[in-house]
Amino acid sequence: MYGTPEARRFEIVLDALGQQDTENWAWRFLRARWVCAIWGAGIA
Repeated sequence: MYGTPEARRFEIVLDALGQQDTENWAWRFLRARWVCAIWGAGIA
């Protein structure tokens, strides 16, 4: 989704955490923003 293997690993881990509430679209939206923020900070 984010285009790099490292980012994909974040997605896999967070997907596993997200299985607790797979129907919560708000969680998925916030998760994506959180990953982007952390990933962006890691690159900067």
